[in-house]
Amino acid sequence: APVRGAARVANCTASAGGGVAAAGAGSQLKLEGVSRVERNNASQRMPGLWGDGGGVAASAGAAVSVTGDSKLAENRARVGGAMSLSRNASATLSDRAELASNAARDGGGGFYLRSGASARLVGSARVLGNQAFGASANGGGAMLESGPRLVLGAAASVRRNNATGFGGGVSLDTLA
Repeated sequence: APVRGAARVANCTASAGGGVAAAGAGSQLKLEGVSRVERNNASQRMPGLWGDGGGVAASAGAAVSVTGDSKLAENRARVGGAMSLSRNASATLSDRAELASNAARDGGGGFYLRSGASARLVGSARVLGNQAFGASANGGGAMLESGPRLVLGAAASVRRNNATGFGGGVSLDTLA
């Protein structure tokens, strides 16, 4: 499902994928142009607890593409403030795409990748100003657990992210 031009998904709440949820090998989400996924919240059923993927949650082989000047910004979740990828889901950020100013309580302020998921940042894609803020939260920019893959192209950047635990930029944990 392409989201093109200046489309916005904003101010939404769900237990996972506050803005968008995609599951299954045939599922594709494409954010193109100057599209925005912003100010969404992944919230678990209990008040005060957040779920996975404040902006986007993708699983079971789903594919996400963020291109042009599209941005995931100011989203909130338990893990994966901007985006949570699991069970062989994949994401590609290219051109000037950005994950900016997102937050996750337990880890992965920008990305949370687990269980065979993969993410590629190419072109001038950026993971910028995200935070993992809970007690001992890891991976301000990205948290990787249980065999995922993160590839950064030559001009891509992960910068000015913060974590209260390990890995202000990226935290890798293969033991989880």
